[in-house]
Order: sequence, then C-alpha cells, then structure tokens
Amino acid sequence: MDDPLAEQKTIGDARSVGGPIRWNPDGSKLLAIGNLEPGVSISRLIEADVGTGFTRVLTDDVDLNVMPGATAYPGGAPRYVGDDRQVIFCLRMGGQTKLCSIDTFSGLLRQYELAEDQVVAGLAVAPRGDRAVVVLGDSQYFGELVAVDLDSGESTMLTHFQQSDLPDVALIPRRARQFEISDGTVVHGWIQRDPKTTGAGPLLLDVHGGPHNAWTGAADAVHLYHHVLAAKGWTILTLNPRGSDGYGNDFLTAVVGGWGVTDENDFLEPIDELIADGLVDSTALAVTGYSYGGFATCYLTARTRRFAAAIAGGLVCDLPAMAASSDEGEEMDKVEFGVSRERLWELSPLANAATVDTPTLVMHGEADVRCPVEQAEHWFASLRSAGTAARMVTYPGSSHLFVLTGRPSHRSDYNRRLIDWAERFVVGTGVRGASAQPAPPDRKYWQRKLRQSAARFHVPGAQLGFIELDQDGNTLTETVVTAGVVNNVSREAVSGDSLFEIGSITKIWTTVLIMQLVEEGRLDLDSPVRDVLPDLILADDQVASTVTTRDLLCHRSGIDGDVFTPTSKNDDAVRRYVELLGSATQVHPRGNGFSYCNSGFVIAGRIVEVLRGEPWDHVVRDRLIHTLRLAHTLTGPDPSASYSTAVGHIDHNGVWEPAVDGAMPRSVGPAANVIASAHDVLVFASIFLRKGVGSDGTSIMSPESVDTMRTQHVDLPARTGTVSGWGAGWMLENWAGVDVYGHNGATVGQNAFLRVFPEERIAVVLLTNGGMPTGMYRELFSDVTSTIAGVEPPHWFEPPVDEQPHTDLAPYVGTYCSGGTDVEISLCDSKLIAIITSKLGLTDETDLPETWTLHPVRPHVFAGRQRLGEEWGELRFLADDEGNEYLQFGLRRIPKLAN
Repeated sequence: MDDPLAEQKTIGDARSVGGPIRWNPDGSKLLAIGNLEPGVSISRLIEADVGTGFTRVLTDDVDLNVMPGATAYPGGAPRYVGDDRQVIFCLRMGGQTKLCSIDTFSGLLRQYELAEDQVVAGLAVAPRGDRAVVVLGDSQYFGELVAVDLDSGESTMLTHFQQSDLPDVALIPRRARQFEISDGTVVHGWIQRDPKTTGAGPLLLDVHGGPHNAWTGAADAVHLYHHVLAAKGWTILTLNPRGSDGYGNDFLTAVVGGWGVTDENDFLEPIDELIADGLVDSTALAVTGYSYGGFATCYLTARTRRFAAAIAGGLVCDLPAMAASSDEGEEMDKVEFGVSRERLWELSPLANAATVDTPTLVMHGEADVRCPVEQAEHWFASLRSAGTAARMVTYPGSSHLFVLTGRPSHRSDYNRRLIDWAERFVVGTGVRGASAQPAPPDRKYWQRKLRQSAARFHVPGAQLGFIELDQDGNTLTETVVTAGVVNNVSREAVSGDSLFEIGSITKIWTTVLIMQLVEEGRLDLDSPVRDVLPDLILADDQVASTVTTRDLLCHRSGIDGDVFTPTSKNDDAVRRYVELLGSATQVHPRGNGFSYCNSGFVIAGRIVEVLRGEPWDHVVRDRLIHTLRLAHTLTGPDPSASYSTAVGHIDHNGVWEPAVDGAMPRSVGPAANVIASAHDVLVFASIFLRKGVGSDGTSIMSPESVDTMRTQHVDLPARTGTVSGWGAGWMLENWAGVDVYGHNGATVGQNAFLRVFPEERIAVVLLTNGGMPTGMYRELFSDVTSTIAGVEPPHWFEPPVDEQPHTDLAPYVGTYCSGGTDVEISLCDSKLIAIITSKLGLTDETDLPETWTLHPVRPHVFAGRQRLGEEWGELRFLADDEGNEYLQFGLRRIPKLAN
C-alpha cells in the first residue's frame, strides 16, 4: 500500500486466510491459503480475482492440507508459474509433505515424487517457471537443496551437507507402520530402532504438538534424543493419532473438543501391539511430548500408571486457564475447545494430578506466551504436593518455539536432560536403574535445611553444595546454599564465594598432581621414593629405601602421620619438613597395616616439587586452579587477597569462639592447605565424574588415572566406621550397595566433607567452621543423596542399644602413643575409660585432654565420645603377626607402649 490513508478493500469471500499472499504476473489475481469460513479445518489453496472479487478454492476436491511452510511446519509458499495457469505448492499427505502443481483451469493435480519419505520444507521457483528448488528431507538426511524440473519431474540434489559435514554418522531410519485401533481407526506411525537391537527393551513414545501437526518418516534434526536413545537400544515410537494432519479433514478435526479423550487409545494400543510383538518391555515405557505433546504426556500419566518416566515440554495442564491466558486462548476456546468450562476442566490433566506417580521432568520456556509458564508451574507444584518425583527446568527468555529456534545451548540442554531423565527412571536401560524418589526440593528447601542443621549442631557457618551431571558430563544442576557467619565476632555472613579450609581433601589435589606425573612417564607409583628423593631419611632406613609413592597415597607406609612441624613460610617449607622426618616414629611396618598419614602426603608433595622444579603451591595453581578456572581457591591464607574467609571456631565452655592462629603451616600444604568455596570444590570433584575432564573439555588426567585413584588398594574388611577400603588418595565407602568415594578434612575448628557417587553422577560437599559438624554431615548428606539420587546412607557407627558387657577388659588397659596423639586406657567400674590428648601443637585450644567412656560394639571394638550429642568415635584394639599391640583410633594406628 503506497498511501497509508487509502481506503482498505476486501478482495474475495474467504474469511479465514493465513500464510503468504501471492500475486499473479499481471496483478489481476491473488493467491492465498486458508478457508472460506473460520474454524479448525485443513487449509486450502484459494484464488481471488482482484477486479470482481470472485473467489475459487483451487484444492476444493483435495482433502489434504496445503502447507505454506512455517516454524515447526514444513511446506513452502505457493507460486504462480508461467502464464498463471499453474500453481506450484506443497500438500501434506500422511507423513510426507509433497511438492505439487495444480492447473488453475482444469483442477488437474500433479505430485512430484522426490524421495520415499519426502518432506519439502522451503520452495523457490525460477522466473521462467520451468524449475523449482526445494529443501528436501528424507529418512537418510536432514535436509538438502534439490532442483526439480517441473516439466519432466526429474530432480537433482544440489548439496550434500549430510555427507560432507557428518560423514561418519549413520542415521537409524524410521520405519513406517500402521496400527488398527479397537474402534477400527487406522493410525499411522513410525518405529525408530537400531537393527542391531534384539529382544524387548525400553520404549519412548513421543507425542507431536499442534495437536494438528504430524510426525514424518524423514530424518529429524530437532529431536536429537531420538537418535541417541535408539543407538542405546531404545525403540522410539512416533504416532499420528486422531487430530493429526495429512489424513483428511475428518481425521484432523476428530480431536476438537475432546483433547486426550479422543486420542488416548491411539497412543496406548500401538504400545500394546509392540509389546505383543516382543519389541518392547512393558515395564520400561517412557512418554514425552512438546506443546500438545506436553498436554498428552500429562494426560496419559494422569490416566495410567504404565509409564516409568515422563518428560513434558511446553505443556498445557489446565485448559480453562489456557483459554484465558494464552496469546491465542480466545480463538482456541471458540474453535478448538468449544465446550463448557466444566467439561474443559474434566479434560484437563490438572484435575487428576493427585493420581500421577510417574517421575516427571517439566521443561518450559520462561517467556512462553502460547502455553504460559504458569501451566508448567501448576503441574510441577501438583506433582510435588502428591509426593511424585518431579523436576522443573525453565529456560530464561525462551519462547514457546525455543526447542526449534532458541539458543543452541538451550536446545542441546533440553535434549540432554530428556535423555538423562528417561535413562534414570526407566528400568532396563542399564544406565542408572534408580527408583522413583519424591520430588527434589528446591533451593529454598536446602537453604532452610542447612540453617536448621547448623543451629542444631552449633555450627557458626557453612556451605552445602551438590552437582549432578548428565551422561555426557554436562551439568544438569548445581546447588550451593549457605548459612551463618564466617566469624562469630565480625558477624560477616557466609556467602557462596566465602572460602573454607578443606583440610585433608587437599590430598586428592596432590594425588592428581602425582597421577599427571605418572601419565607423563616421569614417575612410577611402585618404584621407591628414593628414586626421586635420594636423600630421604626416615626413622627406619629399610622403609626409607623401599617405601613407594603408592604406599604414600594409600596410607600404608607406617610413618607417623601426625607431624605438623612449621618449618618455614617460604618456598622451601615442604623441603625442610621432609628433611626433619628422620625423627618421626615408625608406627607399623611398611605395608603391614593402615594408618592415616599426613606426613606421607607431604613427601608426595615434595616429589611433585622435585619433578616439576617449583613449589607445590605453584604447581597446584598452574595445573589445577588456573586450568579449572577456580576463582575462589587458594593454597593457604593470603593476607593480600580480598576474599571472605571462614575462621575456625573452638568450644569455650559452650561458646564457639574464633580459634587463635589456627592456620595450618605451609610445610604441610600438600596434605591439608587448600582453602576454597563449595562451588570450586564441586568443579574439582566433577572432573572425576567426567573421567578426568574439566567442564570445558580440558583434560586434567586420563580415565585410567581416575580409575587408579578410585580402585581399592587397601582392604579394610573389618571397616573403620563407614570406610571399607582406600584407593590412591580416595577413601572408599559403600552406601547401601552403592559404591562411593570421598574424603573428609579437618583443620583447627574447620571440617569439610566431600562424597562422589560415580554411577549416579553426583558430588556433594559440606564446608563448616566449628560446632559438631559430623552430625550435620550425616543429616544433610542423607537427605541430599536419598532425595536427588535415591541412595540411602550407610549405617553410621554407634554402640548397640542392648550393650553386652565384655568379660575381660584388662588386656586393653595401657598407654598408646603416636606423634600426634596419646591415649591412656584405664578400667573403672567395669568400664574402659579413654583419656585422649592431642599433641599436634597447632594451637593450645585443641590440645586439651578429652575423656571418653567406651561402650562395647563387638569383640575388640568400642565406641566413645566426650559428650552427649557428639558423633561416636571408633576404637579398635588389635595386634599384628609379631604380637605388637595397637589401638586403631578412627583411621589412625597408635602403638601400645605399656600396660
């Protein structure tokens, strides 16, 4: 329109026109797509004479939909050809979208057969009208440009993107199949299944949107999870139920006013047929869908308990609310629903949400105005209220069509999460096999739990974090919550960036540095340490000459482990520490026993220094902190750094006060000196879940090294608390049949706890600065792991309720001494009493004696604690083959000196 003030003129009689408008060459006619009357119907090709207004429906005798092409819908805009006697356009036929032409005088329709499972999505016609170019999809390629001679019908492929860009990718094609429903209706569908897959396995039913869209047999570059799951042995079932396009107007409109009710059996009965054919395991069914498919996913799980997992995207669950709030709600209410509000509510899945027990993942665009995000929030909240396993993911700034046109990161995340959820909850995939758990609480829940737990266990400040990865190592969720203060005097609140001393978790960092040297061929775990440190002097020269790096990492060297001599604040601190170990006691023979050994890890750190030619602190910064981009990690207190840093707190007559000069000396850095935020600890821990790779794909260590670290090198068959063995660095546990590895850390007034669950692909960390943190750890980790991964905690160590008295306690009486701890065992009123004195010398506040009353647990094993409310400690009395007696005090072995 050249003149914006010109009077508008209506051309023709069509009252429902959508899609592109095309002029004929001389401007006398208009070509449009639509219908003479509004309503749900197939779209037709309409021609109107500009002068007379005479309107003709060119495809009036064709009971198929004319496809102009749009986002999520194939086809192409129609074009006049030549002298306007012919129109080139696209028709949807079954699962195909075909290029067609129609003679505007005779009505003769011609179809161009371009491929077996052809889907035309894009159309251009040469000015001469003798040639067209289309974007063509087929079962073997996602989309290629194809030229079509409109006279002969011959076609020529102009591009070969699939071959050039994905030469090594062999697509698993969809195979067409028809299903006869019990009322006689025939439903067209496709099965995507790897030909190498045999027997009955898991099935994913995917419901298309619309509801008036349709699946095709062409390769699909949007639903990439189809290809991934099919390659993993799944069967993917896509169906065109009643309401789908491509099968005539009656079929298209069959679902109007009857969403869910009309097409329910069109989904369930084909599944029954595949089960009867032996292709599908009836206990391994998952359902997903987007938009109307999201509605159908909710509807089906509200109607049946057959599905083990559900993933609902862009969903609708409350139809009356949809009619009121969607950008197309008013129109849909008139032409798509057309029933009373009462009936519309009866059709809504939300009406029956309380009956749903299928674990459900909800994914939705935050800026969706077609199916507003409130629909997803209501469904998720209803499932949580019902105690059903559920998770909701919203994509910031994303519209309803983000799965097609949104940010690539959002689209790939959608695919990854769908795969992960399906594999987690569908029995028989061999990936997780986790049972359905109650809905994972949100961040506010964990915030509240942490604060309550901190108050209960008198912990001044804490961070709790957990991370969960998908099967490809991408982060599904990471949650970090905080509580309390970093310092009870300054009252500065703990933030997500606050740093805590992680203590002995540092040993895992040092082990990684050792494994990197092994991979480079510069170190052998089983060669004597003196190969690298020829001047190593220990109390036992035989040990000094034979001890290996593996002995150090597995705590079986026998060297007294609790030596914390502050040698220097300079770069020579570790070297000078190792030079003083000649005076450290040999607690037990090398290799004959297990005793936790900080000293051994300082020796390991010195090995790193010698082979790298720089101080341990520098190596950690260069090879781990900088490589992993850890913004809140240090290798010891840095007065010049402007970090929020937690201070340890010591109990002074029931008041937890900041420890005076509680920092660990630089000399023991390789054993205890990393300070970090919970987030950074999770980033570090996640490299083990990714088999040695950082989140950005950077290789930190090889998968073989990861396996070496978590493989059991020391067997503790009698167990020490929950510990069943030791790897290279890692402590090994078993939580109700689930293998777990981790480490604890303790400094002056600070405690840290890290656990990694490799099969569940989660890691959990708790950082604290005082109080009674072990109880807090047990409470919170039990909640996190059972809720997020369905993993129940181990049986925590404690004396039996029906305590049985020992008949002879006298052999245990005596004095047990090591470099770090003295334990005096005496007998009083038929009870063993332990007076425990720390000799670490880190601070006077921590060296006060504690008195424990010991309670028998089983032969030679006792439990004790200083006061009510603290966690039980384990004391085990044992002797070696040579008759030497020991007290295994937790993880430390202390020799008996005298009776």
